[in-house]
Amino acid sequence: MSIKFYSKGAFEGCTGLKRITVPRKVKVIKEGTFTGCKQLEDVYFEGTMEEWNRINIIHHKHEVEFGQLIPGTPVQEVKAERMIFIPGNEAIFSANIHFLCRLPGENFNCSFNVKVGNKDITEFFRTI
Repeated sequence: MSIKFYSKGAFEGCTGLKRITVPRKVKVIKEGTFTGCKQLEDVYFEGTMEEWNRINIIHHKHEVEFGQLIPGTPVQEVKAERMIFIPGNEAIFSANIHFLCRLPGENFNCSFNVKVGNKDITEFFRTI
């Protein structure tokens, strides 16, 4: 199962939340998802910056107040138009966002060696 959106209040009240990984398939972060997450410092996104910028992070609501119909048309007169701030996702805007970084080429397997002085300690860093 893959997460495509974070629902309203998903992490509400998680006051100790410092880091979170957001899957690449997330397209919407609904209003109030991170309400009260004042310690959120790092967001790790499993995609690129371009993909992150396409995520709809809901923090404003557009409201239009309509008046009477304009005579001879199916259009209503706009009386007022405003953007209303929706609290709850401020933490994600102040956190450090970290993006997936891939090396160029078809083969993404990296090799490395770690040495301390003349001693190779690479085996202690192998995780895969």
